[in-house]
Amino acid sequence: MKSKDLQKLVLSKYENGDSTSKIFNDLNGSVSYHTIRRWCKMIRERGSIDLSHTPGRPPIVRTKVMIRKLSKRRFFKNSFFDEKIFDLNGMYNTQNDRVWTINREEADKNGGVKQRQKFPERVMVWLGVCSRGVTLLVILDEGTVNHQRYIDEVLPVAWEYANKMFGD
Repeated sequence: MKSKDLQKLVLSKYENGDSTSKIFNDLNGSVSYHTIRRWCKMIRERGSIDLSHTPGRPPIVRTKVMIRKLSKRRFFKNSFFDEKIFDLNGMYNTQNDRVWTINREEADKNGGVKQRQKFPERVMVWLGVCSRGVTLLVILDEGTVNHQRYIDEVLPVAWEYANKMFGD
């Protein structure tokens, strides 16, 4: 028996006054009790069994053409822009270094004292990458990088890259 035939049978039995459990027993378990209850609820609310969409998520068709199409779409959408600030002193954390010696003079001789600048030179590097290419490398080495400097120096490079790669 097809699904449409079962739906018509449940509809006629429900309209004749049969309960959901009686309909389930009459069908000998060919349709689950939960499904019959759901169909009867639809009949009460709408007057018919309306299965305009399938329950659950839609099936995914995994063909070679669809996989290729989706991978291309995903591949061209991704673009990454990032910046990094480097100290010219480098990273140094005294808690990570251990020097085992007998006295302090021997520790100093083995590199125990590190000199650091109070205000070290800093360089900010900005770069953008996507599947179609790479932006120009922007190096901001003088002064503090605030929003105005970022807009003046980094944004034109990003706009030029976006227009060249993706069009207007």
